[in-house]
Amino acid sequence: MGKHNRRRQSREESLIPYTGSPGIAYYLLKAASWSPEPLQAARKGMSHILTFAKRDDKGLHFDFKENPNGVFEGNAGIGYLFLYAHHVTGELPNIVTAEQIAKRIAAIPDVKPLSSPDIISGAAGRLPTPVEGCGIKGIPIDGTLRFVPIG
Repeated sequence: MGKHNRRRQSREESLIPYTGSPGIAYYLLKAASWSPEPLQAARKGMSHILTFAKRDDKGLHFDFKENPNGVFEGNAGIGYLFLYAHHVTGELPNIVTAEQIAKRIAAIPDVKPLSSPDIISGAAGRLPTPVEGCGIKGIPIDGTLRFVPIG
């Protein structure tokens, strides 16, 4: 690695669908339509991801602190990976995993203050955060361009 300014990814960061291992496995599944090697690599990646899974009486989940159910940074993204893997392979364990993750998301919804259900800035994508650097001081609400004033 040399003296490049690289920081080690934390356990949670490596599981973030948008920037971590689930995203890589997803694109390998996409590439599997033209070659078997990407599919083998995707399976290995998904097996690795499952080593971080936790199961309770409500289903299967991964420990995401801020956006537990988000698509881009949470359990829904990993669930989508396994749903897509079932679509590509037809393998039953993939759909079972996706269903167990969905079951947990439904049982423990994101109900934090200021949570929104939209996919980009809400619980389905990530929690709303204060908007900075754009001349607007507020928090986006309802997945729209409306803002709740802060400060």
